[in-house]
Amino acid sequence: MIKAVIFDCFGVLVTDGWIDFCHKYVDSDPEISQQAHDAVKRVDAGIDDYDWFFAELSRLSGQPAQAVRDHVQTNHLNQKLFDFIESYLKPDYKIGMLSNVGDNQLDRLFSQDHQKLFDEIVLSYQVGQVKPAPIMYETVASKLGLTVEECVFIDDQPRFCDGARQVGMKAIDYENPMQAIEDIKAHLNA
Repeated sequence: MIKAVIFDCFGVLVTDGWIDFCHKYVDSDPEISQQAHDAVKRVDAGIDDYDWFFAELSRLSGQPAQAVRDHVQTNHLNQKLFDFIESYLKPDYKIGMLSNVGDNQLDRLFSQDHQKLFDEIVLSYQVGQVKPAPIMYETVASKLGLTVEECVFIDDQPRFCDGARQVGMKAIDYENPMQAIEDIKAHLNA
């Protein structure tokens, strides 16, 4: 029985400026793309800071560091999901957030009212690992006081959903708000 719904942040709860930046500036060159993705793993695990990260992306893409920062940090709230969390999920289920991120950006991304909807938030830099490491899914379930089998996880990256499934957590591959809402309801009613 599902007792908690856990959301990824970037690409689900907010748009992901990082993915858009990669598509525009680095993904066309496999070597540069790999270096950029290695850099994001380092910052998300808390190994390096964002100043280093934006400087590294600037070097790799040839774009000015401030333009890189502005592009990567362009995130728009997914209000449909937040409305669903507040009106449909929150009364009966625990709500979690699990995100690969290099520091606490929640105040930049969400209002205090949005943040209060989450019973637990686990950010990769706090754990020192990134999804799809099993410890990430296990940590958020544990903090919610549940087993991984009692949770469903929503992410826009299939490899992160696969990581959740490998530890026994249910997972939904996010495509858009309406699809996610219908899939969540289906898991809760199963």
